[in-house]
Amino acid sequence: MGRRIKVSLTLDERIVQAVDRVAAKQDRPNRSEVVERALKLWMQELKQLKLAQEIEEYYRSLTPEEIEEDAEWAGLGVESVGRSWDKQ
Repeated sequence: MGRRIKVSLTLDERIVQAVDRVAAKQDRPNRSEVVERALKLWMQELKQLKLAQEIEEYYRSLTPEEIEEDAEWAGLGVESVGRSWDKQ
């Protein structure tokens, strides 16, 4: 983790109260930790959303031939996994 920088934020009172409730339920009540964790989760969510959008764009750009080839590869993957499970 990088260096910590102190910032000042203006938030809706209800958000601050919710942060305080979460902080109070923890071993070390600390608004900064609660807000930092929430922001990290939000950033992960944004990354996942971006990846999902990129995957969707990729699949929408495929030609019918590429879609067929992709389906064939997927089928081979399923068969391979099935065989490996049968060996266990």
